[in-house]
Amino acid sequence: MTRVSGRMAKAGLLVLVLAGGCGSDASKKVPGGEATTIKIGTLHPLTGTSAANGNNRDQAVDLAVTEINAAGGVLGRHLEVLHRDQGTAADKAVMAAMSLVQEGVVAIVGPSSSASSLAVLNGVTRPLNMPQLSCCSTSPALGGMDNFFRTVPSDVLQSKVLARKAQQAGFSKVAIIYVEGAYGQGLAEGFMASFGASGASIMYKEEQPSYAAVVDAAIVGSPDAILLIAYPSDGGKILQESLAKRVQVRWMFSDSLHSQSFIDNLSAAKPLVEGAIGTAPAPSNDAADQARRATFAAAYKAAFSIDPTSFTDTAYDATYLLAAAIQKAGVTTPAEVTAQIRGVSGGAPGAIQVGPNEWAKALSTLKMGGQVDYQGASGPVDLDENGEPPTGYYIEWTVTSARLVDSRDAERP
Repeated sequence: MTRVSGRMAKAGLLVLVLAGGCGSDASKKVPGGEATTIKIGTLHPLTGTSAANGNNRDQAVDLAVTEINAAGGVLGRHLEVLHRDQGTAADKAVMAAMSLVQEGVVAIVGPSSSASSLAVLNGVTRPLNMPQLSCCSTSPALGGMDNFFRTVPSDVLQSKVLARKAQQAGFSKVAIIYVEGAYGQGLAEGFMASFGASGASIMYKEEQPSYAAVVDAAIVGSPDAILLIAYPSDGGKILQESLAKRVQVRWMFSDSLHSQSFIDNLSAAKPLVEGAIGTAPAPSNDAADQARRATFAAAYKAAFSIDPTSFTDTAYDATYLLAAAIQKAGVTTPAEVTAQIRGVSGGAPGAIQVGPNEWAKALSTLKMGGQVDYQGASGPVDLDENGEPPTGYYIEWTVTSARLVDSRDAERP
C-alpha cells in the first residue's frame, strides 16, 4: 500500500477547489470567442538527482507537439505544452501538478519517477478524473490504477531480464543497492524473486551527503556483483564511495542509469564500471518497429542536435496518444479524454495504423469517425486493461572503454 503524506492529502483536497481550471476551459481564449489552444502539462525532473534526463524528455514532447500542430492540430486548435519541474521529492511533484491544473491543462505527461507518479495520481489527477501518462514510471504498484497510463512496461518484466543477465554472467551472489520509493523497491523485489536468495539488499535515501555506510553494507558477504538501482546523481556518488573503498566487484545497472552522461560524470570512478551490465526497454527487432524508431530518432536529432536519450521515445509516444485521445473524444473534458486513451493505442477492429510524424493521417481518420492504432517510436504501445504495454523488449547495455554500448538485439523477458 502506498502512503501519502499529510501535505499530499491536503493537496488532494485543495485540488478539488482548483477543478475549475481544467476541462473545456483548459486553453487560451479570445474575448467572447472559442479557445485558441489546448493545454497539456509535463512533469519531468529538471533539478535534483535525475535532472540530466528530464530536459530531453520535455524536448521529445515538444517535438511531438510541433509535428501535431504543423499537421492540423487537435480539434482545430494548437496544442500548448507547459513544462514543470517534478524535482526529487514527491511533494514537489504534487505542488507542480497543482500549478498545472490552475493553469488549465487537460492532462499531464509524467512524472518520471514512480513515487512521484503515485503521489500526483492520488493527490491531483485521480480526484479530477484527469489522464496522467508517464513515459518512465515502471513500478508494478502503478499497474491498473484509474486515470494512469504508461508507455513503458512494468518492472515485473525488467526484473526478469536483469535476473537472466546475472545468471548468464555466472553470478551466484548479487547484492542490491536501491533507491527508496516505489521504483527501487519494486525492481529490487522483482529481481530477488527471479534470481533467488542472494546478497544483501540495501535501500538508500536520495541526496545524502555520504553513502559510505550503504556501500559497506552491500559488500558484506563478498558478492560477485552489485545491482545498482539508482538515479544518475546519487548513483555516481555511490560509485565514488566504492572507488574510495576499493570495492572489487562487477556492477549491474537498472534502466534509470542508461545514459552516457552518467558514465561521463563518473570521472575517476570510470574504471570501476568497465564491463558493467545494464538493461533498458527498447523497440523489438521487427523491421517496422526499427523503422518507426529511426523516424523519431532522425527528427529528434534534427531538432535538438543530439541523439535521443532514455525514455525520450516513450515521452514522444505519450504525447501522440494523448493528442489522438483528445481528437477522438471531441472535447477537452479530462474524463472524456481519459476514456479514449486505451482505444487509440490499438486493438479496435479495422483500426488504421499510424506512426511517428503521421498526425495528418491520424487526424483525417479520426475526423471521419474511424479508429486509429498508434504504433510508436518505442514499439506498438498497445495498452492493456492495466493501462500499460502487456509485454516489452529489452536491450542489454554494457560499459566498454568508458562508453555505453547497446546490444543490437532486443529480447523479451
